Amino acid sequence: MLGYSQTQKPDGRVRIVPKRIIPKSADTPQLTSTSGASAPLCLDASGNPGTCLFNYYGGPVISNIDAVVVYWGSSVSKVVDCGGGLDSHGNCIGISQFHSAVVNSTFIDMLGEYNTAGVDATAGSKTGLPGNQKIGRGTLHPGSPFTITPSAANSGTNINDANIQSEIQSQIAAGHLPAVATDGIGNVNTIYVVYFPPGVTITDPNGTVSCAAGGFCAYHNTYLNSSNLAVPYGVVPDFGPGSACDTGCGSDTPWQNLTSTVSHELAESITDTAVGLPSASTLAFDYPLTWYDVNNGEIGDPCSNTASLQFGANTFAVQHIFSIKAYKANPNAGCVSPGIPTFTLTAPASSTPGSPFDVTVTANNGDGSTYLGTVQFTSSDGSAKLPADYTFAATDAGAHTFIGAVTLNRIGSDTLSVADVNQSSNAGSAAINVLGSAPLVTANPSDTTVIAGSTATFRAAATGTPTPTVQWQVSTNGGMSFSDIAGQTSTTLTISSVVLGQNGQKFRAVFTNSVATATTTAATLTVNGPPPTCATDVSGTVTVKRSGFSYNIVSKRYAQTITLKNNSGSPIAGPISLALDALSANARLFNSAGTTACAAPLGSPYVSIAGPLAPGSSAFVVLQFTDPTRTGFSYSTRVLAGAQP
Repeated sequence: MLGYSQTQKPDGRVRIVPKRIIPKSADTPQLTSTSGASAPLCLDASGNPGTCLFNYYGGPVISNIDAVVVYWGSSVSKVVDCGGGLDSHGNCIGISQFHSAVVNSTFIDMLGEYNTAGVDATAGSKTGLPGNQKIGRGTLHPGSPFTITPSAANSGTNINDANIQSEIQSQIAAGHLPAVATDGIGNVNTIYVVYFPPGVTITDPNGTVSCAAGGFCAYHNTYLNSSNLAVPYGVVPDFGPGSACDTGCGSDTPWQNLTSTVSHELAESITDTAVGLPSASTLAFDYPLTWYDVNNGEIGDPCSNTASLQFGANTFAVQHIFSIKAYKANPNAGCVSPGIPTFTLTAPASSTPGSPFDVTVTANNGDGSTYLGTVQFTSSDGSAKLPADYTFAATDAGAHTFIGAVTLNRIGSDTLSVADVNQSSNAGSAAINVLGSAPLVTANPSDTTVIAGSTATFRAAATGTPTPTVQWQVSTNGGMSFSDIAGQTSTTLTISSVVLGQNGQKFRAVFTNSVATATTTAATLTVNGPPPTCATDVSGTVTVKRSGFSYNIVSKRYAQTITLKNNSGSPIAGPISLALDALSANARLFNSAGTTACAAPLGSPYVSIAGPLAPGSSAFVVLQFTDPTRTGFSYSTRVLAGAQP
């Protein structure tokens, strides 16, 4: 792992000087701390053990890293392309997978202490001026890795930093590499991390050679593009077998040494982005440096040990990084590794089925950094409604409340859990007792009487938690047994066009939830036959002519002949009835066929005449009356056509 310090050349340009490079000879051990794995190696200006003192010079950081993985040609070693082995689907776990994981993990969260927003520069010509950036998680650029074909001018087995800068710019201009992306205030987010094939020796801007005794394992630098943007890039020589970097850049496997080295350079690129640009003054160390220690370099340099980063099913090696905060608390614990998120889930002790409630998730990285990852909820209730995956923002400050976002449906004890969707974490969980109540019938159906051909309606109601379902049943044997009515599952049962055959059937509703079942009382359906069709009043089309009265002294009855004539153009169907309305109370129609019981007014005596009566035709009927008082009587006539006068 390689760090860089900066010194001032007479022409005012900052140059990169290798700092504490891992030696490449087996008999030259790396200088390390003797105070434990978390203790930084802090030196004074003379190279003796001293104190680490990082200052903020006012330069930029990378807000949300956009990592572009670049292969220098198509011959990078398997250590780069498949060093992590195969995943469960048989796909290679290579350096792109590492980048995707590390830039979206707590490795980035722990760099949050190097946010510049609200921080005043403490050294250099910008001292006292405030910064304005926060470091958040980033992404692997889609399409990575990008394999480029270097131009002839920048090819060969020996290349230098100028070749690399030139090639990156040319490949971007040609559209072979993605364009530079910036944050909301114009600072660059994109870094181009270039991986080289076996057999290529790289000379850095300092004249130092890759993977050689006293050489470097990797470095990061910056150039100013035509838009005046400070574009960072990383240079990673081959770590494959026989490269010398495979053993000289760490004590683990070549793959682990590679990812640890790259994590070192990423951390430093994020927190000291413009390291390769000209100084703002003649000071030895000045803006555009960002976070820098004049004796100990950048934040990766005082540390050397590695830690494991568990991301999904993969485990990656990353280097410890210097923490100002941890160092101030304990100088022997200033080198920190990515925290393992621990979640606390706050939820109500109980709920009812189908009722939404709030939950609060508190995330703790364990290292004092702010958690910025994505959480996912799970539940032992397979029918539960849970919040969608949520990515914590800096403004959450490690705690977020999900309002009305959880609904449980299964009665009993349920376990709700939350964990990081990608990174290994200590899940938070809460036990919630989901309480229910048995259905309670609040309205029974009522007996109903209808006429055949009409609609019968029954209604029922019940309470319960969860809300009970309903199933209507019918009995055709007087209530001895009941069967379900298909499709009748609402609280109202509607039976259309009832028939006489349904007379006496009984209906009830059965309410059910996960707690119990409740059944209503049964209601009886009474079906009557259809009402008679009343005779039609046709008086308006018939002329009624009365004769005078004759009296029979033997029978003591009065007789009167009535002539009915059809004045319409249509026949009048029989039977035809002549009703005598308002017949005087002292008289009685002796030859009455009955009284009107359907066609109002009711109770009028009538006589029947056989029909039909053709248009213009007449019919005759003789009325016989009795009048014991012999005082005279009167009546009015009404002509009815139809069987039910």
